[in-house]
Amino acid sequence: MPELRECIAHFLLLLHLLKYFHWRSYRPWALLEIWTDARVDQVAVVKKNGEEEGGAKSGDHPEWRRMRKGLPFRVTQDSSATVGPKPVSLWPPDIKDAKDLSARMRLEGVEYSPRDLYLNFGHRWFTFKYLLHSSVHMYKPAEWAVLREMPQSGRAYKFSIVFVFQTAVIAFQSFDANVQPGWELACPPPKPNICPWRSDDPYPENVPFLTHFAAFLRTVWEKPWKKGLAIEYIRKIGDDFPGVGAYSASEIFAYAGLPHDLTITELFNCPSRVGRLLEAGYTLAHSGWTEGFAVFLKRALRGGYLVAPTIEDRLYCASRYFLVWAKESTKVSDRMGALYEMAKNDFAGCQELEYDVFEPSLIGVAFKRKMHLGPLIFGRDFWRKNHADKYGMPAMDPVSEAFEKYKFACKDDHLHPDEYYSPGPPLVLSPARLQERKVETFTFRMGKKIAWSLTAPRYGLRRLTGDDREMRFAATIIQTKLQVSVGPLEYSGNALGFRKRGNGRRGVHVALCKGDPGMKQGKIDYWPLHLRGQARAKERIAISLMQKRISMVVKAERKKKGRAGLQKKIRDYHKVVDDVVVQFGRGRKVKSGNRDAKVVKKRAGRVKIVKTRRSVDKHLADVNATLPDGGHDFDSEGRRRSKRQRVSD
Repeated sequence: MPELRECIAHFLLLLHLLKYFHWRSYRPWALLEIWTDARVDQVAVVKKNGEEEGGAKSGDHPEWRRMRKGLPFRVTQDSSATVGPKPVSLWPPDIKDAKDLSARMRLEGVEYSPRDLYLNFGHRWFTFKYLLHSSVHMYKPAEWAVLREMPQSGRAYKFSIVFVFQTAVIAFQSFDANVQPGWELACPPPKPNICPWRSDDPYPENVPFLTHFAAFLRTVWEKPWKKGLAIEYIRKIGDDFPGVGAYSASEIFAYAGLPHDLTITELFNCPSRVGRLLEAGYTLAHSGWTEGFAVFLKRALRGGYLVAPTIEDRLYCASRYFLVWAKESTKVSDRMGALYEMAKNDFAGCQELEYDVFEPSLIGVAFKRKMHLGPLIFGRDFWRKNHADKYGMPAMDPVSEAFEKYKFACKDDHLHPDEYYSPGPPLVLSPARLQERKVETFTFRMGKKIAWSLTAPRYGLRRLTGDDREMRFAATIIQTKLQVSVGPLEYSGNALGFRKRGNGRRGVHVALCKGDPGMKQGKIDYWPLHLRGQARAKERIAISLMQKRISMVVKAERKKKGRAGLQKKIRDYHKVVDDVVVQFGRGRKVKSGNRDAKVVKKRAGRVKIVKTRRSVDKHLADVNATLPDGGHDFDSEGRRRSKRQRVSD
């Protein structure tokens, strides 16, 4: 699911897109239509009913006909379409019909929450809760005219809900339509925000969040602690520490220098560790506001509005956006490298971890607030003596007050006594000094989740090594698989970007999805080229991993299997193209795999839909008549005829 930084990045992306399409709050857009894709269970029921009744009938509801073809359908006041684990009707309450929809539902504003997005339509607020690989995009009306006639087999995502306006389309997409929308009379109350962004303050204060978290600590201290690992526990307290999933938890623990096998008691009974946890969460959210969109998403925008990252864009993000997640190694300071080696030796000698692998520079932005937690992390006396002159001596914060009230003495902060004194190395090092050493990351399996760390485990967690670990690297996933990894560019709903091929060609070729007719440019079909590139990368990685462990016979078998898999993917792609039945250009490319399929004919920027079978046959005959002698022509099904077939005719 999109986590804290991704929710921030998508909110900033939506604001940018609204600005690109000239939306203004004082001139709200009227909502014209609502569309969605059918859920898997809905499609199964519709297909079953159609088979029992002898197939699709002219009297069928239009929704059912489009469901059978895997197409998104328009939601109406009579529609039974619902979305989400807790099914919610997509039609707004108290709206009578389409005319009432455009008259009363107008987009007036957008609000952010750490796990949700809120759209103000005046009459109702639309709430969108991010779940599995869900994202938001905007399209031009002409692009939506193509996408709404694209079956799900031609896309790697589903349309959870689509809002159609006159000048643009807002589409909420996900891998499997697993989102949770809702309609509210007013904007829901804001959730605790660890970094409440303000454009006029680069380092915003978060005292309300600290107050909320202090109240949470007082509540849990009054009860016996639950057994388990702290890294799993913070993912379950979304109401008190929102936006933290598997990858955010690993990154926060690495920023804070916390071992990934800490128990709940070891974390929340230690003031220094709690302070580092909160400041690491603030730092992670701050990087989402300052880097997620501006550095990575904006780099992948094509034409100023279409997110279409290339392989190079995704690799750049994976290497620079994360400290440890899905990385083979990372660069650290000499100070952190020494602590890393000490912890590694403790693990090798089966000893308790003496000092946490903590680098204060990683959370340096948190110390630029007026009310920061430096004294809680290092102790008030130590902070006053060594760092108060440069970073200030903040007043007692709510979390420190909670620890003092419950008499938690900071006897052991698990910090090395010689690393953070002044005079000596600065508390916050320069970026160049954070790149002095290269260290290997550790990968663990925790139940069904994976954790990445800079600290070796103590309690016998299953450590992943070898092929199992290497195939989880973000670089491996991006280069060899059709799946997505983690980060602001890793979403199924993105458009596809490919480096242009051909002599002297530069730039990026963009396709809306793999079934987009624009995927092919001249004689170059970019999707098969992409699949072949992935196959070559996968073969290179497999050979480098196993060249000393398998025989030549096994290598040959693996190559043969890889080639067979590649050919199957290419055949599946061509089948999708045949099923889409979309014509671009001057009628030279017509493919039809379905006798009742529609042909979308685009000329001079206008889209015309030819619905009847007779029109399709006549259209194909006209296309064949315009082709030069010796060129390819098409049969009545829209399939290209071979030379032998033409000669025999």
